[in-house]
Amino acid sequence: MTTRAATRATVTVGPYASAAEAQQALRAMGSPPNAAAARSAPFVVRLGPYADRPSAEAAYESLKLQGFTVVITDERSYSFVRSGPAPDVELWREPSRVQDARVGSRRVALSDDGSWVLTAGPTTAGLWQ
Repeated sequence: MTTRAATRATVTVGPYASAAEAQQALRAMGSPPNAAAARSAPFVVRLGPYADRPSAEAAYESLKLQGFTVVITDERSYSFVRSGPAPDVELWREPSRVQDARVGSRRVALSDDGSWVLTAGPTTAGLWQ
């Protein structure tokens, strides 16, 4: 199996006091197809991810001119591809190790050598080896 890492940029607008305010801001932006308003705190609007930083910066500048509070964040994205021929039969195997994470964890990142795992949620992060 081979792993490929890429950096993608996300534009975040806000924060807002409520989900309704975030929805209103999203409509004021013209409801871009790559945007979504958060339904729980922190109430923000996220656009992207963008394939490259210049695309995110163009969106940033446009929103800034409209008077929005905007931040660009870069995120690592990983894709996994099977190398070699696909097996004729592959049986389910139980994982050799299960890592418990906090209930709110929504993101996972792996170190380049696969020895560290980072789980993150809206208010917590955990680093595992």
